[in-house]
Amino acid sequence: MALTVEDKAWLAERLDAINGRLDSGDARLAAINDRLDATDARLAAINDRLDSGDARLAAINDRLDATDARLAAINDRLDATNVRLDAMTDRADATDARLAAINDRLDATDARLDVTNARLSAADEHLTRYILDMRSEVIRRFDTVDQRLDFMANALLNVQPLNKAMVELGALMGSMTRSQQQATDRHFDLENRVARLEEQMAKLNPAA
Repeated sequence: MALTVEDKAWLAERLDAINGRLDSGDARLAAINDRLDATDARLAAINDRLDSGDARLAAINDRLDATDARLAAINDRLDATNVRLDAMTDRADATDARLAAINDRLDATDARLDVTNARLSAADEHLTRYILDMRSEVIRRFDTVDQRLDFMANALLNVQPLNKAMVELGALMGSMTRSQQQATDRHFDLENRVARLEEQMAKLNPAA
């Protein structure tokens, strides 16, 4: 069957339309390819940036690992320091306990010294009164002896015979000398006792 001129014209128009549509599709495909190329370029740039970011993150991770290692070493040193501080605290507590015990003993010693000091003060006062009384007694006795000597001297001048009076006077003088010697010995012994007592008081209460 032969095509007519109208059929050929219609076919030509249809082919032209199809070619136009194909050309339009090619143009659109070219535009799409251009956009895909631009997208690929952008993706490549993004990949490059991601690679650079990964490298930087790896470097940061390395630095963080080094920091963690240093922090672990610091923690170990801090733990050792804490152990030493705990030991020092225990020693300080033990020292405080020992000092508290020493303070208690010192307080007890102070209390005993106060009692001893009070007793020594009373003994010193009593001894002082005793010494004063002793001195008064010695002075009184010496006065009595002097009076008796004066009396005997006056009596010797008027009594006969002198031989018997001299014997009696010698006996009296011997007795008086012995009494005076005994009084002197007692006084010397009293002074020694007072000196020893004062020395003991000075040893027991040095702060005084």
